[in-house]
Amino acid sequence: MMLAGEKMKKWEIDTYAINGTVLDEVTEYHHSGNSNVFFTDHRLEIIRDDEILETGHWYFSEDSSEIEVTLGSKFYIYKLIEISSSELQYICVNRSDTIETVLRTQQL
Repeated sequence: MMLAGEKMKKWEIDTYAINGTVLDEVTEYHHSGNSNVFFTDHRLEIIRDDEILETGHWYFSEDSSEIEVTLGSKFYIYKLIEISSSELQYICVNRSDTIETVLRTQQL
């Protein structure tokens, strides 16, 4: 329920860091104006300015320590640092980069 609420939950990127350096705008999907919407049926939408940039699916790992995300043909593993009703913090290793992201919830 914390990740997707009762039906869906919208999260906005608060901070985004690559290899320890906090950046404002980095990529199409990790942009300071983007929102991630997690649905209880495991759908995921990446949105900017009310436009859907990408859709995919998410699942918790067996021990709930990671979120497995598929966006198009891309697959990511988000290692959870913290998850609460208002904050989601995770680390994702992409090639040689360690990406740490903090998202804050937006009620829909």
